[in-house]
Amino acid sequence: MSHSRVARVAFDSALPQLDRLFDYEVPSQLASSIQPGQLVEVPFGRNSKTRQGFVIEVAATSDFKGELSKIVSIVSPRVLLTPAVIKLCTNLAARQALSFGELLKSACPDRMVRVDKSWSGTEGQGALVDNHEHEALPVERLVSLTVTPGFAEHSSAPESRWLHEIERICHRILESEESVIVCVPDFRDVARLKNLLEKMRLGEFLNVYDTGATKSEQFTRHLRALESRPQIIIGSRNALYAPLTNLGAILVWDEGDEAHQDESSPYLHSRDVALVRQTIEECRLIFMQHFKSTVIKRLENIGYLKALVGRKSRQTISFSSDGFRVDSLAYAVIKEGLKTGAVLVQVAAKGSSTSISCGDCDKRSACTFCGGPLWEDAKQQVVCRVCSGFNLQVRCRSCNSQKTKRGRAGATRTLQEFGKSFPSIRLIESTGDTELKYLKPEPAIVVSTAGAEPICEAGYSAIVILDAELELSRDHLDATEQAVRKWSNSLSLLAPGGKSAIIGVNPELGQSLSLWQVDELSARLLQERIELGFPPAVRLLSATGSRDDLTPVKQSLEAIEGVRILGISSIEGSSDSRLIATYPYSAGAEVAKLLRVAAIAPALNKRFSKSGRVQRPLTIKMDDAKVL
Repeated sequence: MSHSRVARVAFDSALPQLDRLFDYEVPSQLASSIQPGQLVEVPFGRNSKTRQGFVIEVAATSDFKGELSKIVSIVSPRVLLTPAVIKLCTNLAARQALSFGELLKSACPDRMVRVDKSWSGTEGQGALVDNHEHEALPVERLVSLTVTPGFAEHSSAPESRWLHEIERICHRILESEESVIVCVPDFRDVARLKNLLEKMRLGEFLNVYDTGATKSEQFTRHLRALESRPQIIIGSRNALYAPLTNLGAILVWDEGDEAHQDESSPYLHSRDVALVRQTIEECRLIFMQHFKSTVIKRLENIGYLKALVGRKSRQTISFSSDGFRVDSLAYAVIKEGLKTGAVLVQVAAKGSSTSISCGDCDKRSACTFCGGPLWEDAKQQVVCRVCSGFNLQVRCRSCNSQKTKRGRAGATRTLQEFGKSFPSIRLIESTGDTELKYLKPEPAIVVSTAGAEPICEAGYSAIVILDAELELSRDHLDATEQAVRKWSNSLSLLAPGGKSAIIGVNPELGQSLSLWQVDELSARLLQERIELGFPPAVRLLSATGSRDDLTPVKQSLEAIEGVRILGISSIEGSSDSRLIATYPYSAGAEVAKLLRVAAIAPALNKRFSKSGRVQRPLTIKMDDAKVL
């Protein structure tokens, strides 16, 4: 049956059954105004209730043989999804075995009627002020830029060197009348970058994708991003979907940070979104970091990224491995640093004690409610790490003893111990539970967990990293990589001329860090992965569901050349199981296609959450290394 004009519509739904385009006839009165990227209202379902969807394509004919339903109305005349963003969602869905509809939720926030009707664009921005002499951008469009940790020297706005490097690149992109997306791990980085760019008189160019924004604010920034004037988009993962029409560059800071991996659907990593978008828009893509992840090192090795190093600055890093948690080196560096300013001490965990064990038989104490491991919080209350339940009277399950022994000191107890050694010095504890963001460059000892360090306005005069051996022994494939990355980010807060020390590293690693030979270290870690046949030498997938549903998926995957099934294992505390497999990059399209088909197989068992809601039978994650 022929139709005058056909619009193919997608719905922002994660349901695999809706993962396709639905054809609708375009009424004659809408034919001249309908465009891809618009939000429309259409009838849907047997009862003909209407729902909103996005026009993805407009075609002359439809392959559907029956009578098409007609579009009811165009909800907004604005094109809310640009062609580049539509293609980004399409390519990501195909590459990562995702539903196209669930990506639309990331690509476009909910439409706010009042904002949409009243929006007339932002007023003209001021001229670009040349704050200082900027170096030229690299000739290459695909770059890995390594920045030496530390505060920038001779800066009118004291901050970490990596932030000034981002400001320099943004300035150059704006000069070429183009826009730039800066993707950082979390809200703290967004706030620091916003603060610096405003000080450097780039505030009028900012469009901040703040995670705490209201729905109206989210839609407002989306409309602003659609404007053609140059701007700087800063934010975390979702900023990479900003609908810019003049995108000149994408900057991704600290790609190895676990915050770049989405923990909920669609389970994407910022790196993958940035790489796919760059291929579509052919803009610059710059990965910036203090320490390269093995993924970035692999992309350098195959020639996809050009490795560059920012202006080097001499590092003064000492290390020790004599077995004491706070040894003479740590005390000496702290004492020297307190003569001129604040000292940062990074620890591995918050609370008073990282663990609780039996005082008689030494066995790790378990929660009386769920059997999870116990620790002691800042108020010295014994809490379960799994269910957060308070355990008032701990009894050993093996010998029935009520005697307990505290494990390694956390941030709270470490601070108390420093209070005895430095009685007249101000003590500050900073963890994810505290709100302190900035502090004056006055003598003080700040004990902090990684990522929660307050910013000293002039940089810390000394930095000491404790619990290094604990970070390195974590039960993860990338334990060393993550440890060095965290330490590097802490060292970026060091004032020019300041001293630092890492306590508890073996001599080989300590020597690499003291000489700041981090590129060689990254290369060694990648080589180990290649020899083991683990990511990023290969790609990784995990599928979660019932064992009955996973078995046919396993059999289908085994038929693809290069796929290696690591196994199907039961998930502790759940009736579900998890299948894990690796596969070569060359098989990516075939594996993703198979998994998308498997997700909508009619024979799949129904799954329910603890609240009783229906869940997808299979949860598929691609390239999530946390499962190893």
